[in-house]
Amino acid sequence: MSIYESIVEARQGGGHQATTTIKPKMADTMMLNFSNRYNNTNGSTSGQTPSKCNGNGECHRNKFSKYESQDTIPQGSYNDITYEIPSPTRVSRRKKIKEHTEEFIGNSTLHGFHYCFDKRYRFRRIIWILVVMGSIGMLLQKLFEAGQKYFDRPFTSTSTVINPEKMKFPAVSLCNINDFRMSKLEGTTFLKIMKGELHYSILSGPDYANASKQANHRLQNMLMDCTVNFMQQNKSIAKCSPANFSTFYQSQGEKCFTINSGNVNSHFADLSEGGRKKSLEMILDLEHYDYFDKNDVGVRLIIHDQDETPIRFSGVALPPGFTSYVEVGKTETINLKKPYKTACDSRKLDYFSVYSENACWLEKLTKFVTKKCHCKDGFMPGTERVCSVSELFNCTWPNWEAFKSIPKEEVDCPVACKVTDFNTLISYAQFPSNRIADIYAEQKFKLKGTTMEKRKFVRDNLLRIVIYYEKMTYKRITQAPSYDTMILLGDIGGQLGLFLGTSILTYLEFFDFLAMIIYTKYFEIYKIK
Repeated sequence: MSIYESIVEARQGGGHQATTTIKPKMADTMMLNFSNRYNNTNGSTSGQTPSKCNGNGECHRNKFSKYESQDTIPQGSYNDITYEIPSPTRVSRRKKIKEHTEEFIGNSTLHGFHYCFDKRYRFRRIIWILVVMGSIGMLLQKLFEAGQKYFDRPFTSTSTVINPEKMKFPAVSLCNINDFRMSKLEGTTFLKIMKGELHYSILSGPDYANASKQANHRLQNMLMDCTVNFMQQNKSIAKCSPANFSTFYQSQGEKCFTINSGNVNSHFADLSEGGRKKSLEMILDLEHYDYFDKNDVGVRLIIHDQDETPIRFSGVALPPGFTSYVEVGKTETINLKKPYKTACDSRKLDYFSVYSENACWLEKLTKFVTKKCHCKDGFMPGTERVCSVSELFNCTWPNWEAFKSIPKEEVDCPVACKVTDFNTLISYAQFPSNRIADIYAEQKFKLKGTTMEKRKFVRDNLLRIVIYYEKMTYKRITQAPSYDTMILLGDIGGQLGLFLGTSILTYLEFFDFLAMIIYTKYFEIYKIK
């Protein structure tokens, strides 16, 4: 039905005023207004008849201008008829979008994509749709596996043997297995408390600390000889003395002494070659004859880094009567921070200048105990007062045990980002020889008795330690991500190429297509001729 037939049919409703809207299929239209006055009696128009109607009252459709047009219908009553027709701008825009879409489908580098829109062969089109969808499904599965692997944060450890020109000698700590000397406890209140003759509540914290210090072994009595064979002093081999040692207490209560701790008075020169001739030698008197209530006799040797406080290190036990040749090997480990599983840390500590797992543990223990008891044990750092014996029994030690039961993740003392460990290989030889034992028995101990008795006494109390690097090399273990972001992107690219034959440029084509559609629809200006 033509436009005019629709208009006439709409006007047949009578002489009343009517407005009819006839909408074409296209949504974007322009408004065209037709106005006419009609005389029912003589069938002529009132006013001036437009030139486009002839004398018989027949009118024809105007040829519209570019954007608006009017026409006159010379029959019926006065009517305002609104008719919407497609806008040439919208027609051109839709045509341009269709052109972009067809161009993208036909030229896309996504393999098999254009076959999915081929309307000539329906069965072939279905096959290609299934193939492409299957490839996309496999791709998504592989991408999920790659993402899962990436967020597991795997890493590899690479071991490298380093041959430096010089190496630092490690710190060496010695702890006598025995805590107290019997000769310093006899007749004291402290001994009576330890034997259970008196209640521990009568001994205050400072008194307990003083009694312990008085009864501990002293390095001045233990260290008989100390030689640093790789250093010279006044053109001779350097000697070391108790002044070159620093003191700390193990968590087991043992008093320990450290040489080459890195302090001003305790720092060795770097080594330029290894072997037994470049060693640290010490002869110690364990004072076994003065032990109090101990089953074992010996010294605990701890080899550690200068920045490490060996509070919880067990070390190795060396017996008297032997020369212990301690061959040292060094291993340096570089750990990864979060989000990797090692989750190393290098935080600043309140009581220690350098972070380590053990220093962090001791600091957390000290804070835990002092918060509960308002005092600390003698080996703990900080300025809090030392607990009395009663507080030690009733508060400090029970809370210490409670702290040890706290899960490791709650204590929050992760491994350090750089850890230096020392492994040891020990061999033994009897010490001293008979002749040297006789000299010690006569000059140091001034013993009386048979030769065998004197030699046995010397060997029950003396030991010799020789510590050295066998080789001027050390092992460095470096952790590195095994599946980082670049590997993930490469894996994704490989999977995309395998299943869809695409590259990053293919996805740029998608973005380019979307950009052109948006520009065409909302921003492009058309000139209608």
